[in-house]
Amino acid sequence: MVCAIDFFTHINETSGATGILSYPNTCFGYFWVSILLGFWLVIVLTIFFKEQDENPKPEMISIFGVASIPIFILSMIATRLEMLTNDGMAIMFTFTGLWLVLWFIKK
Repeated sequence: MVCAIDFFTHINETSGATGILSYPNTCFGYFWVSILLGFWLVIVLTIFFKEQDENPKPEMISIFGVASIPIFILSMIATRLEMLTNDGMAIMFTFTGLWLVLWFIKK
C-alpha cells in the first residue's frame, strides 16, 4: 500500500515532532494502536514467565490487568501528543478497561 500523503507535505501542514509522530496514522490509521498492543503483549509475556518461575499456574487475568495499566497511561500520553486518533484511544480505552474491570471483579 502506498501512502497518498507525502511526508514533507504532512510535516508542513502540522508542526514539529507532533507532525512526525502522527505521520504513520495518515497511511494506516491503527499504526500506534498496533504498536501499543505489541507492547502490551511483551509486558504480558514478561510477567507471565516471571510468575511461572514462582508459581506453576499464574493468574492470567491478573497479569492482563497489570499489563493494561502502563499501556493505558501510554495511550493517554499518545493521545495528548496527537499520535493516537480518537478512534484509537477508544479502542485502547475499551481494551485496557476490560482487563482492568475483570481484574478488579476477580479480586
